[in-house]
Amino acid sequence: MVHIDSVASSVSKVKNLKDGGILLGYQDITRFKRLADDKLAGAYDIRQVSTLKPRIRIAGISKDVSESSVLDFLVKQNEFIFSNDEENVYKLIKFLPVKNKSDGFQPIVEVDIASYKKVISIGH
Repeated sequence: MVHIDSVASSVSKVKNLKDGGILLGYQDITRFKRLADDKLAGAYDIRQVSTLKPRIRIAGISKDVSESSVLDFLVKQNEFIFSNDEENVYKLIKFLPVKNKSDGFQPIVEVDIASYKKVISIGH
């Protein structure tokens, strides 16, 4: 028997899924994992879902800039968004040519949520 009151107090979000499953947002993941392994694992398929990191598209990069230097260029141009802290995580995902320009490229960069919020708040 699971005491639902102590479990429900830490649930931050509940969402019904198409296939009949339930997605729970939980504040203390270690406590939930322990509870799930002890009480629910035999009867239910319990998985931790990883969240997708937001992506930004950078416009107006010339083909003279190499793929390897795009991130260095991005950080130097936007030091107020991307600091050298360990908290900032960014990764180049794609380096696509612009359809209407032969010399233009659009890098797609995956960033952490804090950096993404800074970009959105600036309005770029």
